[in-house]
Formats: sequence, C-alpha cells, structure tokens
Amino acid sequence: MPIRKIEYNLKSSDRTTIRNEMIDLFKKEVPGTGRKDLSSKYIYEVESYLGYNILLKRPAPLNKGFDFIVSVETPDSLNIFPSKSGMRMLKNPSHSNISTILSDFSGLNEDIYIEIIRPLINSIYKGENVSFSNQEPIGYFRDRNNVQHPIEVILLAAKWLFIEQDITYWNWSGRAMLFSHLVDNGLI
Repeated sequence: MPIRKIEYNLKSSDRTTIRNEMIDLFKKEVPGTGRKDLSSKYIYEVESYLGYNILLKRPAPLNKGFDFIVSVETPDSLNIFPSKSGMRMLKNPSHSNISTILSDFSGLNEDIYIEIIRPLINSIYKGENVSFSNQEPIGYFRDRNNVQHPIEVILLAAKWLFIEQDITYWNWSGRAMLFSHLVDNGLI
C-alpha cells in the first residue's frame, strides 16, 4: 500500500479534546491487509515553520495502537537529533534531545528562555494550540554539526510529543512524563 500523506491542522486546545480529535483522525485510516507492503502507512504534516515540518508517522514500530512517531523534517533534509548511542543522527527527537537542546539554549539565552520559552512550554503543556507560522524566530539552537535551527522547531516537536504521550499513556501520566523530565532538568 502506498504511504498516504495528509496535511492536518489541530483544532482542539485542551488535553482531552486534543486526544479525542487525534484518535478520531486515526480511526479514519484505511486498514492494512498484512505486514510490510500490505500495511497501511500514514504521514501527517501537523506543523510547518520556516521550511521545517513536524510529521507524525504511523504506525509506530512498537505497535501500540494509536501510537505515532514525531519526526522533524528540515529544509535541507538533515537529521538533527543524536541517537541514544550518539553514533547516528535521527529525525525523531527523544525527551533527552528536547531537554538537552532547551538546556543549551537556556544557558546561552537565559533572559529569552525565562521570559518567552518557559511560558510557551507551560502553555503548550496545558494544551493551548501554539503556532509560530507568521513569526520571526525567537532564537536558534545549533545541532551537533553546528548548523543553526529555530528554537520554535523544538517547541513544536515537544507539543506533539506531549500529545503522543497522552494518547499512548492516557491512563497513567500521559504528557506529564515529558513535562516531569523538563522539570527534573530545571527547564520549567
């Protein structure tokens, strides 16, 4: 089956309705008829900022029902997140990648972080539908290859990681998993 690519704009702005909206979207997917080439695959473009795209890729390899992978597509197709081992670069950020980038940014831009980034993270965590589409970058972070990227990309990736956690771990802590990781690292 071909990969279906869909542009999607989130409408909801609270934790419960966001979760329901995304599950309703995923319920519209065409079922697969088997494994590998016979499975249905979807890529949802959910955010776009200065040529960067936040993509949701389904199904996720761990096969947890409504689970998805959050992926960041850069204008030059770079993989900007180091893997756990540090041996490879990936398009999908981990909680550790998010906190490391935010920590580095905070260290270099403490005032901007405290006045702008931290409140944005709190708004995103609360489920507010934050968008940066018509805005100049707040600031930049550098990847391992010293290439600059707008910090908004990390905030948008975090937004969708929060949503992914709510869908996958609703009956447990959901989005609090990533948020607690940020709190534990002094970023909130």
